[in-house]
Amino acid sequence: MSVFLHFLFSCLSYTLCVPTHIYMYIYICVKTPLSPRGLFFLERIKDPLTSSLQEQKQKRKKKKRGSETNHVANGGKERVRVASLQQSTRMNFSRVAIPGVKQTITLCSAKGGVGKSTCSVNVALALKNMGFSVGIVDADITGPSIPTMMSVDASQVETYRVAGSDRFAPPTNFGVKVMSMGLVVPYDEAIAVRGPMVNKYIRALLFQTDWDELDYLVIDMPPGTNDVHLTLTQEVVLTGAVILSTPQRVALVDVRRGIDMFAAVNTPILGIVENMSYFACGHCGTRHNLFGTGGVKATAEELGVPFLGEIPFVPRIMQDTDAGYPPTLRGDDTMEAAEPFYKLAERIHDAVVALKTNKTNKHTGAGPSIHFDG
Repeated sequence: MSVFLHFLFSCLSYTLCVPTHIYMYIYICVKTPLSPRGLFFLERIKDPLTSSLQEQKQKRKKKKRGSETNHVANGGKERVRVASLQQSTRMNFSRVAIPGVKQTITLCSAKGGVGKSTCSVNVALALKNMGFSVGIVDADITGPSIPTMMSVDASQVETYRVAGSDRFAPPTNFGVKVMSMGLVVPYDEAIAVRGPMVNKYIRALLFQTDWDELDYLVIDMPPGTNDVHLTLTQEVVLTGAVILSTPQRVALVDVRRGIDMFAAVNTPILGIVENMSYFACGHCGTRHNLFGTGGVKATAEELGVPFLGEIPFVPRIMQDTDAGYPPTLRGDDTMEAAEPFYKLAERIHDAVVALKTNKTNKHTGAGPSIHFDG
């Protein structure tokens, strides 16, 4: 494997005219209770073929600094010690709370296309209708959809400078404050950015936005376990994460990966939601399990995290949300398209309250085990 990696990175170096050692990496395995085989992280190491001239250059830099480095001798190689990786099974980070925000929750899934944005918008609006002050952040930098669902656009965002820093006054619609990359760039313009810039934009959306005072800030996450997720879990104080999934096995495999990542970075799991759980025929009422049945609940029980309920496949949810007037706005919390989101919002709030009052949770990285009827 090491020979192959060295060959691969050497090819990259030749193609891009960049020193080979930039591309040299090793795997670091961090084991968690949910992943006995370990989570794998890439850690940069020094290319063994680096010339003696480069070695001497590094030594001169060290001597000039007159301070200790974080390099540790390891079999003739020098590893760069990653501060965030601890010898324990969990990682600790220096996190910052978002000013004015009491509870910050993420709705996420490592799998794409499971309805995260739709659920995020409707949960945020349900919380607002329950009497809470709410904001929502679209953390999908390259594919923002929250502005469309919340009927806001770039013309409603006000910007100003304070102490040399740009600040955003987010638009408010339906009583919910909204911030998204889709409010910064033109509607039909592609957003193609690299990882470091993604992290920069996420920080700006969270910390350069004037949220005033919020009871809840809902963060709509992109799919995967990538730069956005690492930035949020390592740098932001999060109350907890709500995991969404559809019932089929392909989605559940990614759910396990997502839960494993949150456990590794010590972020509580408030629970798992099964979206597009079933379709009820409008004529005969027969329930059709389009993507299988019971998989999400069984996974939640196996992993010891709360199951927050099912959201059915209701065409009205898509139609209203696409039109920029989500079903939770219609004032009827018993309506087929709205009721599941009100129940979900209530259960999320109950989970947050229980998490705050129960500090002795035994499940690593997970929220309290709460039973919800219905």
